[in-house]
Amino acid sequence: MIASRTEFRRDPVWPRLVAVTAAMLFLLLAQDGHIKADPLTSQDGSATEGTAETSLTGSMAYMADGKKFLSDGLYLEAADLFETVLLDEEAKEYWPEAALLAGKAYLAAARAISSAELRREAIKFFENFEKSYSSSPLLEEDYYLWGLSLFEAEDYFEAEPKFNALLKRFPEGAFASESEYYLGRIMERAQKYLEAQKRYYKVIEYFRQPIDKVEDSTFRIARISELLDKHDLAIKWYELACQRNLYRCLMDADVLFYRGSAYASLGEHKQAVEQLFRFINIFPEDPRNDNAMLILAESLITLKDFKGAGAVLTSVMNSKNPNTRAEAMLRLAELQQESGVKLSDDDFITLYERIVEQAPHTDQAMVASLRLSRHYLNERAFANSLKYIDWFFLAFDQSKYMNEMLDLRDDAILGLLRTYLNEDEYFDGAMAFEERKNEIRKRSHLSQARFLAGRLYYGIMNYSRSAEELMATDEKFIDPDDRRLARLLLALDMQTDGKPENTMSELKSLSMGKIDEVSFAAMVRLIDLLLKQGKTEDALQYYSRLPEEYSIPRYLSCLDFRVGLRLSESGDFTRAKEAYDRYIQYNLEHREAIREALMGSHDDVANDSGSSLKLLDCASYLATSAFVEKAKCMLSLNETDDAALILKQIMDECDSSPLRSQSCHLLADLRSKQGKSDEALKILKECEKADSDDLYQEAQALLQTEIEVKRQLEDISNWWAE
Repeated sequence: MIASRTEFRRDPVWPRLVAVTAAMLFLLLAQDGHIKADPLTSQDGSATEGTAETSLTGSMAYMADGKKFLSDGLYLEAADLFETVLLDEEAKEYWPEAALLAGKAYLAAARAISSAELRREAIKFFENFEKSYSSSPLLEEDYYLWGLSLFEAEDYFEAEPKFNALLKRFPEGAFASESEYYLGRIMERAQKYLEAQKRYYKVIEYFRQPIDKVEDSTFRIARISELLDKHDLAIKWYELACQRNLYRCLMDADVLFYRGSAYASLGEHKQAVEQLFRFINIFPEDPRNDNAMLILAESLITLKDFKGAGAVLTSVMNSKNPNTRAEAMLRLAELQQESGVKLSDDDFITLYERIVEQAPHTDQAMVASLRLSRHYLNERAFANSLKYIDWFFLAFDQSKYMNEMLDLRDDAILGLLRTYLNEDEYFDGAMAFEERKNEIRKRSHLSQARFLAGRLYYGIMNYSRSAEELMATDEKFIDPDDRRLARLLLALDMQTDGKPENTMSELKSLSMGKIDEVSFAAMVRLIDLLLKQGKTEDALQYYSRLPEEYSIPRYLSCLDFRVGLRLSESGDFTRAKEAYDRYIQYNLEHREAIREALMGSHDDVANDSGSSLKLLDCASYLATSAFVEKAKCMLSLNETDDAALILKQIMDECDSSPLRSQSCHLLADLRSKQGKSDEALKILKECEKADSDDLYQEAQALLQTEIEVKRQLEDISNWWAE
């Protein structure tokens, strides 16, 4: 008898008291003549040959009472009686049954109160039974109970060989079906699903008993089929199982969850919704509830019930599991993005951003950062795109999105550089290139970035770095027009390096053929260079080829103004006047943009704040000078009335312009030559007033000689062009 068993008895001595009381009652009845005295006991109480028979009779009583106690649920009392039999040396024929029943009683007690220690007591009895009674016909049941005890103790590694031993020795035995069933359970837990299915099939098709094991095996085959992604088989087995037990189909959590999942996988979404709704409502605390809601949401989306799907996903966003929350936010964001319907308080971009913030190292955050990067790239918000691209590479070393994110980063960097270039933010663009150039993956993208960097560095007048980047550009990776632009910038870089001949040669080459923006810019720069070198006739030849439509570069380079000076200097006053007219017209067309750029640095900008721009731009020295020079040409062409109108307009409107004094003297001289002495004197008084103003003392220097005026104007126009 096992020593530790006594601590589990409800009353460890009462069975023996029952036995003693029964013996005394037996003797009293014998004395009264009701029962014949035992002839096997001597008068002095010593044992005789009848002692063995008496002992055997007592053990029989213990066995009978123990079985009754066992059936009545008095498991520990039953175990005590069976152990008492095991102490009787004369009752060896009962020992195998008593040992098995004692273990069975302890197993029943362990189940009743969920006691691991009582289960260990049962296992000891089953283990000792095999050692002591290996030839007993009860060995099959011992193997079964032994394996069952280990299975219920979750010791599957030890339980498996016990069931296998039973099937090997008793393949057709009474416990073979149950052994196959529990071996299937063990295989299922080990995720050996195919082996588990084989066991369950055998229970169903071969043994067909007991009914509860056959029924459960059917449900388990259905669930395993779903786990193996054999959704059609899972549905068929569930239908068969539900015919046998409809209540379980309606109320079992496993059945509802896996059956709903199978329907969803097969695209039978109405049935999936029915099963999963029931699962969620009946088992709200089930740990699979979040997964069920995610599957349910997908089915509702397929059924076009976006509102219902949004409500389900919004609910899952309150999950305690951060990964589940992130998955719900991701699906809701995708649903809102694809459907264009706002189904939560947040829009899809905010949801993606929340995923990155709240679940930064999850697969969902990986997808969210990709979506954010792509979205901002499409919106041309390149800085925001790079923000999430950078975050992605900091958070994940390797992922299936790595190549796509590398391409997105290249595109975002190029987009950012183009944005800086288009917005004339050359310094910021150049710094962005230096910061990002080592991150660019593809050679083609790097060449494009170097080309953009060359333009940016040219914008900040760092011509050496501009030339360096442009020369490092692989021409096969940039557009033909961009190649020509790169050649143009390199030519201008050579000019700054003191190589005008090389510059002129390249500019002449670029000026040939059809006129476009690059060839036009090359021609303007070539004319500019020829004018600076005093090659006026050559400059005028190229000037005559310039089309009118490219007005902005002509205006910004003061080309027409400077050509007008050269033409008037050579006496070609008609063409000079036409050149000045072009410059004046370009000034009017582009003045608004220029004045906006100069806002805050000119006191006279307010003069242009009217509803329309005035032809005369008094705040611009070059623009006013163009009118003065045009008037001079008109005087030389004897167009005196029109010249007088221009000079008078400058005197009346340009109070703060230093050119007012010059216009005044020209007009006075004209009136004097016309014989209008009184008017000439009146104008001269106005001239004296303008000349005496300290603010315009600079005008006196400009009036010294005509040659000095021409030189000053050319210097100013050169400075403006550069």
